[in-house]
Amino acid sequence: MSSIAPTLPRPAVPSTGALGAARGRAPLLVGRDFASARTLARRPPRRLAGVLLLGALLAALPLASLRAQLTSLQYQLGEAVRTQQALDEERRGLRAELQRLRNPKRLAEIAQREGFVAPVQVIALPPVAPPGAARP
Repeated sequence: MSSIAPTLPRPAVPSTGALGAARGRAPLLVGRDFASARTLARRPPRRLAGVLLLGALLAALPLASLRAQLTSLQYQLGEAVRTQQALDEERRGLRAELQRLRNPKRLAEIAQREGFVAPVQVIALPPVAPPGAARP
């Protein structure tokens, strides 16, 4: 049995220089350093790097300002919480003192010591109208 090998298309032969590239053919690649060509192609231009750095700096400034304001507000909030706690403690103390001062036993002792006596007669007075009000 005989087998016939399929024929493959032949690769195009590279032309010489830019003239071949202008005609639509591949440029001559012999003797070219592809490692340095890739490095140069991947490296962004310095102007682009400067613009990106400036953009990042301009974006970071408002963020830094917001961070400083946040820190300031956190300190103010901490101070307000401490003030509130001190005022709550003072209010508890004042309520305890008010209950102690309003204690009926204590008031009876003070009244007895000052010579107060129970009333013999209680007189009910009619309500008084405010000045300038018409009387019925």
